[in-house]
Amino acid sequence: MGLPNASGDLSTEVEVDAFRRLFPLHFYEKHLLESIRPDAPPLGRAREATIALGVVASANGSTLSKVGSTRLISTCFQLLGVADRLRQHQSLQSNYQTRF
Repeated sequence: MGLPNASGDLSTEVEVDAFRRLFPLHFYEKHLLESIRPDAPPLGRAREATIALGVVASANGSTLSKVGSTRLISTCFQLLGVADRLRQHQSLQSNYQTRF
C-alpha cells in the first residue's frame, strides 16, 4: 500500500492490494500473461544480485546473497572429530559382535 498512484487515488491501490490477497493465483496469472512482475519490471530484466563472503565469523564458510529485496545467509560448519568417533563406534561394535 503506501503512496498514492500518479492521480493521487489511494483507493485504487487498496483495491489492488485486496485483490492480490483474496485472489493470489489470478493476480499473478494476470501479471504473467502481460509479461510483467507485480513490482512492475518486465520479466526479462534481471534483478540486482550481490554475494558477500565470510559474513559469519564463527562459521567455516558463509555468504550473504542478495537478489532484489530478498536476502539469504548461508553457513557451513565443520564438526571436528565426528569421523573419528564414528570409526571408533564401528570398531567397538565389530569387537562386541565378535566376542558375543
